[in-house]
Amino acid sequence: MMRAKRIFEDFLLFALIILNVLDFVEVLSEDLDFVKKMISWTMMIYLLYHLGFTKILLGYKDKPMDIGLVFAYTLFIIKDLFFYISTASEFHIFEGLTRFLMIHEPFLSYWSFNIAAILIFMISIRIAFNKKIQEKSLLGAIRTYDYQKIIRFVMVFLALSFIAYFIFMMVFQWFTIVIDAPLVMIAIVYYFFASRRFHGVDDVLHKIANFGENILEKFIELFHRKETLPLAFASLLILHLLSDFFVFVVPSIIAIKDSLYHNVLQGSSNEPLISMFLKDMKGLDIFSIINLSTIYLSNIILIISIFLIPLIIIKDLYTKSRIRFSNIFDSILLSSFAIYFLFPIYKFVSIKNIATGISGVNILTLPIKKGFLFDYSIYIFLAIFLSIYALSKLFKKIDITTITLTFMLIPLFNYINKYFDSTVYYYSNYIKTILHIDLIFIVMFLFIFLFWIVMFYWPSIILLTYEIFRLNHIHLLPDKIDKDKMHKLATIIIGLIILYLMTYYLSSALYILEVPHIEFIYVLVIAIFVLMMPKINESFEKIDYGFNKKNILFFPLTMILGSLLSFGPIYFREILRFETNSVFTLTIFLIFVAFNEEIIYRHYLLDFLEKIYSFKSALIIQAIIFACMHFPYMNIRNFFSLAIFGVIVGLIRKKRGLFNSMIAHFVTNFILYYYFLFILRV
Repeated sequence: MMRAKRIFEDFLLFALIILNVLDFVEVLSEDLDFVKKMISWTMMIYLLYHLGFTKILLGYKDKPMDIGLVFAYTLFIIKDLFFYISTASEFHIFEGLTRFLMIHEPFLSYWSFNIAAILIFMISIRIAFNKKIQEKSLLGAIRTYDYQKIIRFVMVFLALSFIAYFIFMMVFQWFTIVIDAPLVMIAIVYYFFASRRFHGVDDVLHKIANFGENILEKFIELFHRKETLPLAFASLLILHLLSDFFVFVVPSIIAIKDSLYHNVLQGSSNEPLISMFLKDMKGLDIFSIINLSTIYLSNIILIISIFLIPLIIIKDLYTKSRIRFSNIFDSILLSSFAIYFLFPIYKFVSIKNIATGISGVNILTLPIKKGFLFDYSIYIFLAIFLSIYALSKLFKKIDITTITLTFMLIPLFNYINKYFDSTVYYYSNYIKTILHIDLIFIVMFLFIFLFWIVMFYWPSIILLTYEIFRLNHIHLLPDKIDKDKMHKLATIIIGLIILYLMTYYLSSALYILEVPHIEFIYVLVIAIFVLMMPKINESFEKIDYGFNKKNILFFPLTMILGSLLSFGPIYFREILRFETNSVFTLTIFLIFVAFNEEIIYRHYLLDFLEKIYSFKSALIIQAIIFACMHFPYMNIRNFFSLAIFGVIVGLIRKKRGLFNSMIAHFVTNFILYYYFLFILRV
């Protein structure tokens, strides 16, 4: 009996592997692909139930609640089934079933989403009011048990929504829709050439089938402890990169098109690089072909490195060991980066077509722009390669891998920025489209998903960068610099970025709701928040505005100094964040802006930095952070103007109180805005 069960098990696993291999090379029929998808989805749902979301959330397994969560989360992904069916070319055996599903798609989508939302709401109440939360759990890591039950309910509800979107829905999509076939191909290559040396063929077969499950299980364990939460977010981001690598990068190199996304992006489809290379090399002499090959290979190496190096280094991040590449690998990567900079073939483009039903970044292939450097590309590559290799051999104290990682992060930040922009654009416009329809639960959850999208991408890439810096870069700092202070500074910067993203989400939500006077509402909300911070957390000191006779006498000089400070932004033409035809409206808005920014940067931030560094160092650091936090409205020219402004108002706050720094800030902004809005336009 056991033998028969084993044979059946092996047959089923072998069949699934064959289906995945056929899917990978795009020769699987739509009907067989539908069968494979249904089996894969069923297995993934069972796997996610087996892992237990309650163990992540509460620290212990609660089977009835796990069943409820998995059922609710599964209802959320019904839309993926309809999306898959709509992109498939033609069914034969399942034509009747798929036609029935598409005819009733609005009804099924509406009720599945609403039932899922109600279940999540009820489970959140149950956990917040009746369930014990252990310290070693996701909810324990954020200390939900320290809050009142109503606040705890909100936190649990947000946590369940995060798991729904980024763990269940996104991971489900990555592993069962996008990268399940490529994962099996990787597993086959690895296990048949490595593991079968030590195990039997049957064992290898099971390992191939469990390859994706093992990855997922190790990944979910990161959410169990507070210390590994940053790595959990970084790992989610790396899964994004792995997914897009198979969806966009692989098809851009070879002529394999992913049917799921390629069909809906036909307007921006790309010619594979192999086809482009074969066309470009026609009629060229051997030397030109070598230069052409150098450019194509360098671009391919770089684009693959951008997406896969984070996956390679994640093991080092888990083990907290320094990241090291070979000297040859470092030299190749840096040389490829230089060639890519001179002759870019790839371009990242945000997907902003709502009709496609998807968001993200499309990776376009571009024709080579041949200039006078084209004939010297092989020499440029070899010169950089040999120089870096020789440098790494002669000066072994120089950390070439650190330099390589720094250069690799530049295009990665560009990619994440475009991904963030596309996803926020898609959800904002989608919510606006359905806002006036009676879809209360759907709109509410879409707003929550938008919140997590805003709060996830930038903190995740920054946390990944910080982890890399901490392991590989921090040893390069002079010994006299306190590493613990650097860690505290990084915590402050990440906190400010999160605060900025929260205000960004607030303004986006108000824009979607078409609320008038958006600027006033969000600056008012920020003002209330910064005033309440000392009551929320004792680590924030009570605000001292510096009202005394001596500081009040300084008031006229403050206004003059504020007027002088406005000349810098005017000269460098700082980008305005607010436009109005009313002087009164402008005045009220800028009062709130000065109030909020002075409390955040010159009170909370400067005071906190003074506890770590000397006043001079704290003053300069807060000024740089102040300038950097204006990056959406800033270019290189006015960066120094903003930093100098931050230093001066910081000195005013130190010597003459917070109120005077607010006055100087307000006067500077008022003259700047008044000049551009009312004088320059006349």
